[in-house]
Amino acid sequence: MFVATCGKDNLVFLWNLKLKGAVDRCYKGHNDQVLSVAWNYDGTRLASCDHKGFVFIWDPRVEVRERSEAWQFMRWRVLDRP
Repeated sequence: MFVATCGKDNLVFLWNLKLKGAVDRCYKGHNDQVLSVAWNYDGTRLASCDHKGFVFIWDPRVEVRERSEAWQFMRWRVLDRP
């Protein structure tokens, strides 16, 4: 079982709960603080969104990102809420 976290250090961490909370993976690629992470429905992909609106899609089985997109609508939803 894994838990994903993010923060102001521009990194996404994948923690392995079976290993007593040890960091299993550290994903690098964002150039600004990461605001949110979310798993897809079956846990095979992890999405992260940074302050500039870039969304990265990660495959947790490997240590590289699959793709990245600058989806401005995501930025509006995350940052421009009343």
